Amino acid sequence: MSRMTVAQRWSAAGLGALLAVVVGAAQAPVSAATACPTGADACLFVNSNLDVRARDDVLTLAEALDLDNGELSVAALTTAERAQVVAKDPDGLARKGRNRIYFDPALFCAGCPTQVIVLSPPVIGGQKLMAPPVIGGQGTGGDTWLGLGWDAQTGTEVAAPVVIDGSQMGSTSGVRILTRDNWLRGLHFQNFEGAAIEVLDRVAPRTLVGSNSDGTLDAAEAVTYTNVGTPVLIVQD
Repeated sequence: MSRMTVAQRWSAAGLGALLAVVVGAAQAPVSAATACPTGADACLFVNSNLDVRARDDVLTLAEALDLDNGELSVAALTTAERAQVVAKDPDGLARKGRNRIYFDPALFCAGCPTQVIVLSPPVIGGQKLMAPPVIGGQGTGGDTWLGLGWDAQTGTEVAAPVVIDGSQMGSTSGVRILTRDNWLRGLHFQNFEGAAIEVLDRVAPRTLVGSNSDGTLDAAEAVTYTNVGTPVLIVQD
């Protein structure tokens, strides 16, 4: 059987039908209604560990964040890329907020070489190449949850141990957070000369990194660090 994308497994995108996914043996049907957790406006499924922006057959983290920020439209995606997006209002995806960015747990699995995303150098020889990851760019509203995976069979969040590597970033920060009510979960940052995460001071009180709003911490949601200059840097707006 050909391998299906995460979104294809459980999103018939508006068909309102039950999907049957067979992996070795028959599984319980999965409803298209489980495409996103209750309360989410859109779910974006990263199924590549590349740090590129290209119209191809996968959705990268950079592209998912561009969609979330309104810098990339769903209409501009290829058919295969659109299969990784489930949204109540695709045209208003960035304005609505309450977006969830998940990672394919089959690709981002503990000990798998594919679990590492090496961020591209932002500048080489004075030429700007890739913009660092940003949450809340273009004045979007926030309330983005980044991290974990999605189990198509049970309709639940699962661990997806994503490693974000900054070894090519120089002193540039890793993920920049510009709006409030965002939540980073289950990510591991490594090899950042500067800050792994940069947060504007005015949104820092309403930004969650690892812990829940009540201060509790689930092991799968923890954000961890190895060989980084500063884990979280608060900067003035």
